[in-house]
Amino acid sequence: MAATKTRPIYLRHGGVSLLLAATSPDALPQVLHWGNDLGELESDEIASLISALTPPEVSDQINGVPSLTLLPDPSYAWYGTPGFSLTLADGNPVTRLEVVDIETSQIESDRKGSVVLITAEDADRGDGPTVKIELEMFGSGLIRIRATVAAREAALAVGAITPLLPVPQYADEVMDFVGRHLRERHEQRQPFSLGTHLRESRRGRTSMQAPTVLAVGPKDFGYRSGEVWATHIGWSGDQRILAERVHTPHRVIGGGELLHDGEVNLESGEEYTSPWTYFAHGVGLDTIAAQFHTFLRTRPDRVTRPRPVTLNTWEAVYFDQNLTDLTELAKNAAAVGVERFVLDDGWFGSRRNDAAGLGDWTVSSEVWPDGLTPLVSTVNELGMEFGLWVEPEMINPDSALARKHPEWILGRENRDPILARNQQVLDLSNPDAYEHIKSALMDLLDEYPITYLKWDHNRDLLEPISRANGRVATHFQTLATYRLMSELKCAKPGLEIESCSSGGGRIDLGVMEICDRVWTSDCIDPVERVQIQRGTSLLVPPEILGAHIGDARAHTTGRATTLDFRFAIAFAGHLGIECDLRGVSAEDLTKLRGMAQLWKQWRYHLANAKQVNADDPETGRSAVGFVNHSGDRGLFIVSSIATSETYPTDRLRLVGLDDDRQYEVSLVLEPTDDLKLPPWIIKGKTTASGRALEEVGIASPTFMPGSALVLDVRALD
Repeated sequence: MAATKTRPIYLRHGGVSLLLAATSPDALPQVLHWGNDLGELESDEIASLISALTPPEVSDQINGVPSLTLLPDPSYAWYGTPGFSLTLADGNPVTRLEVVDIETSQIESDRKGSVVLITAEDADRGDGPTVKIELEMFGSGLIRIRATVAAREAALAVGAITPLLPVPQYADEVMDFVGRHLRERHEQRQPFSLGTHLRESRRGRTSMQAPTVLAVGPKDFGYRSGEVWATHIGWSGDQRILAERVHTPHRVIGGGELLHDGEVNLESGEEYTSPWTYFAHGVGLDTIAAQFHTFLRTRPDRVTRPRPVTLNTWEAVYFDQNLTDLTELAKNAAAVGVERFVLDDGWFGSRRNDAAGLGDWTVSSEVWPDGLTPLVSTVNELGMEFGLWVEPEMINPDSALARKHPEWILGRENRDPILARNQQVLDLSNPDAYEHIKSALMDLLDEYPITYLKWDHNRDLLEPISRANGRVATHFQTLATYRLMSELKCAKPGLEIESCSSGGGRIDLGVMEICDRVWTSDCIDPVERVQIQRGTSLLVPPEILGAHIGDARAHTTGRATTLDFRFAIAFAGHLGIECDLRGVSAEDLTKLRGMAQLWKQWRYHLANAKQVNADDPETGRSAVGFVNHSGDRGLFIVSSIATSETYPTDRLRLVGLDDDRQYEVSLVLEPTDDLKLPPWIIKGKTTASGRALEEVGIASPTFMPGSALVLDVRALD
């Protein structure tokens, strides 16, 4: 319904409220509150609150008060990062947007919630652009904002759309993530000081170095404590995310797509829609995670069937593929309970190593003289689905496609970018290249019963210039990738896609609106995975987070760990196996079968539970739990990657249960031999209230590095 342009907009969902109000009929609404729910407010109460929020005028200030809107406008004396950068073709910048209309409506899907649509125009030029700002607030309390810029008579260049929301002055610490290949999403913190904490990704993909989620709150806020405000950019291309504090009583967080000069130029009638910028608020990071998890679990096209135990062939055979070895591997996989068999890199073209073949998406007659049919048939006869690795956005210079169509490589017309992993980027923004790749993939999906694509992206974009038009193409390349994934899934109902990018380099809510699983990291060393999965799980729920059991000695680190520990860490995600089962002992094959069966018993629970994390003071110890929404059962995985500072180890706290209910705590897995056990574990179980388990805790084993405990916590009523 249409809203009066000066009438305040007050939204409440999931314990969060948002208050918007305009100072004049044509001004963009200011954001006066985003945070804890203020309760039911009558119109006169809202008006009184708005009046009470007007600060006094001070010296060295314009006449009036700086106005912080959803897209902060410099013309209203916002001195921080502008919410938009739009320049008309004649060089005139757009400096003020004038509101034409405001509409509000309700979300009727599973996500529920409210929608605000603000239509504004260039306040100074009748031929300037129209900007439509969309704000959605879901039933969980999660907010997302984007804007669509439409050129009217005058052409224009889009420099930036940067939605921002305010946070209070007591949010004085900034947390985000840092990483690299094989070590993604490790937490970093710093004071929220004057100035701008800006993280930019110019790699053409989300990247392993991305902050993923930026959160602010009082110093030392944790998973269970402290009021937290967080933001995330739902985009798989270049992006910027920031926390900014200016000299006025304003602190903001937000961000958007990072656009390069000349990347988005609009002619009359053309539009640009920014990615969604997400905002979450709650007490503790667990609440933030719950909002993101709920969003992904209520996607319109989400997969609802049980997640299949998956085997990926990469670390078992690498490029050394042949029917005999892979048939043996498939038989062993089926014997231990694998339900999906994924053939990784090396099956196509001249792809005998990483120096050739990308772009030639036809089955190699050298490796597979009878095609993939013999292997696929064997896999299906063994009761498993068949999946396939692809990297559609990439091309090797040593490939038939590159030799035939060098103009389809992203780069300067007379010079290729620096190689990375012996490959270049295929220009999917070029319609001819796009149709070629789409046709090649469709041929594969038509010929074989492929139910799953592991979709990789193994290099950054350098000089990503389309040879078709000479423009930077990162934005259009990202949209083309989304479209290709969507069209394949639409053409092949039931097809699932895993987002992989050198491991965890493309994990964001943009690609996850389409994909069904993420490959968390190329490192499956469980010691490293504890932190990688903890950081990733702030955004991604366990049923989407790929977690595999590897060989006893990790290929990426050389570290040796026990099978029990490898399984315990992989338990916390979508379970897979990536070791060479042909060389596994009969004893361990039997154990693996039992582990796969145990995980299957818990997978429905994992896919529907709220994830909780103890703020554990013990060095190297981590306790992550998965508690169902009725609160009557929880699965807790406690692990250690370092020796404890205390001896014996401090008490273990199990969090997120109902305070006043009594629970029985028992073992899911027998403890490993290297744990010094307290009496209750030797006995086999103990009981306590949810409040006692969280506030007091229970005696902990004295963990050694690389050891874990998996607990079943059941309500007794």
